[in-house]
Amino acid sequence: MVLRMLSYTVQELYLFLNNPKKIEPNKKIKFKNLFIQFLIFDFCACVAYGLLNSILFQISDDYKQVFNNRNIVTNPFVSRWAIVILIAPILEELAYRLGLKINRRNVSISIGIQLIIFLTILGVISLPLHFKILLMVMASVTSYMILNEKMLLFFAQNKNTFVYYNIICFGLLHAFNFNYFLS
Repeated sequence: MVLRMLSYTVQELYLFLNNPKKIEPNKKIKFKNLFIQFLIFDFCACVAYGLLNSILFQISDDYKQVFNNRNIVTNPFVSRWAIVILIAPILEELAYRLGLKINRRNVSISIGIQLIIFLTILGVISLPLHFKILLMVMASVTSYMILNEKMLLFFAQNKNTFVYYNIICFGLLHAFNFNYFLS
């Protein structure tokens, strides 16, 4: 049963990636089946991540050293908790999911936040978090004033490309999560 559910999930993902418009938005999905698919996927992802880490730990002393020497240990617990559990997920949702519903407000918020995130990753901005959030607000307001109907029509006509762009950027954002990639 588990293999059948996993096969079904992979088939649905393949169909969606080939043609997202063919997916029926009003299709009745049983919560139980969706939850089981999530658990199967989560379990497989955890096992794959564990195997990859154990292999890298065995073959590379550099990996052990980099993995164990993260600067996040020196931060106070409460600020780490607030950033990792509250602020980061909210900013990620605003940057990469909100803009998928295309209207002037959503796209401008998404673009404004993404701009500051990219500038931070590239090392152009190295400010405290509260200043970065202020810059995100300012960039969002600026992009709201710049966006016009023609630009929004472009986003709407190229929605699939915009969705894939957000997926790739979201993935790249998480590739740079650890401090040792930025130093």
